[in-house]
Amino acid sequence: MVEATGNMGVSLNRWDYLREHIGQGKFYEKLVIRHINFDRGDAFVEKLEKFLSEAVGLKYGLNAGKLSR
Repeated sequence: MVEATGNMGVSLNRWDYLREHIGQGKFYEKLVIRHINFDRGDAFVEKLEKFLSEAVGLKYGLNAGKLSR
């Protein structure tokens, strides 16, 4: 799972790890999953791996400049 948080930035987490931390009174009260239908060909997988390698570890943030793009 790709996760973007305000304090930790973008990270990768295994579902097995996240599952035990979801629910009332736990770290995550609820979880939203977005399922996207797409062709999972080699070209897409390469682009996804490139995106993840560039995004993981970056700080997450939103500001007026990003909104105006």
